[in-house]
Amino acid sequence: MASNYISITLLESDGSSRTIELPFDYSFDYLKSAIVRVGYFEIDKYALIIDGKQLNLSEQTNFPFLQRLLTNGRKVHIARITMSGKYLFIDYRCF
Repeated sequence: MASNYISITLLESDGSSRTIELPFDYSFDYLKSAIVRVGYFEIDKYALIIDGKQLNLSEQTNFPFLQRLLTNGRKVHIARITMSGKYLFIDYRCF
């Protein structure tokens, strides 16, 4: 029996991971809420790193591109974005 969900593993810079499940027809808001449910509460301060591409979770404009990359069983890096003046710093340790 096939699953009705896409399973995605979020890899953290410290080597730990968390898994989210998304329905096949998920929206940008559903993706963000799934990530919040596993402990990333300030969701707009995170980015997904997929195939070397940074996709900020505060910007919906890249969502169609992101949807194509998030396939069942996919492992992606999640990184916190911090502001220092006008510069963004992303924790890329272990990527």
